[in-house]
Amino acid sequence: MTLAAALVILLGVGATFAARTYLTPPEDKVSTSPINAPVTKGPVPNTPTDVTITVITAGGTGDDVGRAQVAWKMPEGFQEDYHYQVEWVDLPENYSQYRATFEVHGRDSRVLLIPPNLPEVCAHVRTVDPDGQVSPWSDPACLNPG
Repeated sequence: MTLAAALVILLGVGATFAARTYLTPPEDKVSTSPINAPVTKGPVPNTPTDVTITVITAGGTGDDVGRAQVAWKMPEGFQEDYHYQVEWVDLPENYSQYRATFEVHGRDSRVLLIPPNLPEVCAHVRTVDPDGQVSPWSDPACLNPG
């Protein structure tokens, strides 16, 4: 009896497999797009010009120097969806909290904390387009917070 039950089950499984294999029409291939297809990018954006650094003091007076405004002129060909990156140049390794690259959207200036105890600090700016292309860094503007 056990042998008969096993044969019935085996025939049922085999018939189901055969029906799915031979009687089901093949599936249509799913259309796909190339994932890693190269994307044509536009020209590299232009570099900002006339970078300046102005010290900001509390209330406009006093010797409390801690922040500076880095400003620049918009480069030729700048478009609305572009943005800028600003950073201090050549800071020592132990100044890691000041070594960030700051993103600037919709403005042509950024206020940064001035790294303390350095004889001179410099900042530079570059333009970034939506495709991720970046201009060369601008000529650095320097400040002697001394």
